[in-house]
Amino acid sequence: MATMQRAIKVLTLIVASILVGACHEGFSDDTTNNNNNQIPQDDTVYMTIVAESHSRTGLAIYGSNVNWLEGDRIVVIENGCSHTTSTGATIDDSGRARFDVSFAKREDSNGFTYNAIYPAEHTSFDDGVNIECVKVTLPAQQHATTASFDPKADILVAKRTTSSTQPTELNIRFERLVAIGAIILEDMPSNSKIDSLTISLDDNFTLAGENIINCIDGEIAEYGHAHPSSLVKIIYDTPHDASKPVFFTCNPITLNEGDEFTITVPTTDDATHKQRVVIQRGDSLKLKAGELSTIHVDMSTKDDNEDNNEEDNDEDNDEEVGDD
Repeated sequence: MATMQRAIKVLTLIVASILVGACHEGFSDDTTNNNNNQIPQDDTVYMTIVAESHSRTGLAIYGSNVNWLEGDRIVVIENGCSHTTSTGATIDDSGRARFDVSFAKREDSNGFTYNAIYPAEHTSFDDGVNIECVKVTLPAQQHATTASFDPKADILVAKRTTSSTQPTELNIRFERLVAIGAIILEDMPSNSKIDSLTISLDDNFTLAGENIINCIDGEIAEYGHAHPSSLVKIIYDTPHDASKPVFFTCNPITLNEGDEFTITVPTTDDATHKQRVVIQRGDSLKLKAGELSTIHVDMSTKDDNEDNNEEDNDEDNDEEVGDD
């Protein structure tokens, strides 16, 4: 007897994850230093922050990489009490990103510590600087490409770096705090092109929104502190081949037996394909921080041998996931 039970296959590729060391600073209400503020040149230290190319990630099983881009910006925190936003990155021949920043010149017998966060555009602070409570937004609307997730839909926190003096050049490495997903749409009409894809969960899950980052622990302290979203919409500026992976990022989540998610895919021929996926007994779906998970979703219609409810005559399909 035909059945709609089809196993969802989740392949996990672990991306290098670097633990963030503890910082000795906490909250300070010292004045901050942004590049927009003018500091007398003699009282300024200029430094270049260098991030290795492997600070982003390689989508090796898909033959593509997520690289630093010209113009990327980071926030750098000095001694847990002042912060500055870098200039746009320049990329050298080896793929390393170089960010220029400046801080007020000072001496400190205890030395200096530096933390960094990407992306600067989605990073904000309350009054003063509290490296245990930095607000970073993971957008619910993401602009992906054929080969990559939206590079701005990312949260990277640098491992703390120490120096006895204020350096002129500093090398840093990052840890990713969000999960990466690649959705494979199976049994879509041939030659389909899609404009977007939305993955949505129950409201008790938080896929995106403003998170609170603890730079000391190198982790997300609170998910969905503001503007929590239980869905992520991946948008394409040019039509995307439905047979290719759809990349996205989200907060780490685990779906267990009985949990479900819905995939909604509008195509360029004005059709909309929708599939509800249910996690079956004994199975789970885990999207882990710093890892890439591939999710195969069967978008085919219901089996002809299954009963049809005349009062439920929409175009939604149900797919049960897990053991037969």
